[in-house]
Amino acid sequence: MEPVSSSSRDWFKHWFNETYLELYTHRNSDQANNQVASLCTFLENNFPESFSPYTQDLRVLDIACGSGRHVCAFQNRGIPTYGVDLSLSLLKSSPQKNLLRADMRYLPFPQHYFDLLTSFFSSFGYFKTPEEDVKTLHHWLNILKKGGFLFLDLANPLYIQSHLQTHTTTEYSWGRVDQFRTYNHPYVSKQIKIYRAEGRVEEYAEQLRLYSLEAITDILIQSGCTVLHVFGTERGDDFVPQLSPRISLIAQVNNI
Repeated sequence: MEPVSSSSRDWFKHWFNETYLELYTHRNSDQANNQVASLCTFLENNFPESFSPYTQDLRVLDIACGSGRHVCAFQNRGIPTYGVDLSLSLLKSSPQKNLLRADMRYLPFPQHYFDLLTSFFSSFGYFKTPEEDVKTLHHWLNILKKGGFLFLDLANPLYIQSHLQTHTTTEYSWGRVDQFRTYNHPYVSKQIKIYRAEGRVEEYAEQLRLYSLEAITDILIQSGCTVLHVFGTERGDDFVPQLSPRISLIAQVNNI
């Protein structure tokens, strides 16, 4: 398949809809609970005065929160958490009340407001240029308190290179889904074709810019952060460059 065309570069405005929810039912509360538990355990063990359910005025924001799975997982641990997402469809699917529709590039919060920002499951790298990604990251850091934390959960390009399934077909009760994937550094692209049982066909595209551990670490350091730890899986396992599916970084804004 060809890479996503320039006319489809805003794919994220169209794809995160009711059909997306039908395809990704495996992204459930158990998965979210595991990810949040790993992150909170690290922060509570290493920074108990800055991050715990007992920290006064603690605020967490989950960016690209979708239906709010991770927001719920934080709240179940006694941590006040808010979520933002661009997709009205995903937000409407959530029972959560503290979710807001917003573009991650233009978040409507004051400077130095949050103690922790989270971005789960490859929600960084959507935009047309690396400069726009970095500009977005700087915007996020601007609403973090000095000494606040950022959790950035990315796909590992080394793992994708060796494990990419170029074509999969999945049967559902309501139809069939064909997915075609390509990796052309630094992009991983996906074309999705959905055949409904009643004869309707839907097509969607994804394109994500991937960052190596070295590249994203350099960006964070240049942006005034210190990388504290890197997980390699959703369960919080240690990062192994060739074997870990995720690059899940915990960074702290330098307190200067």
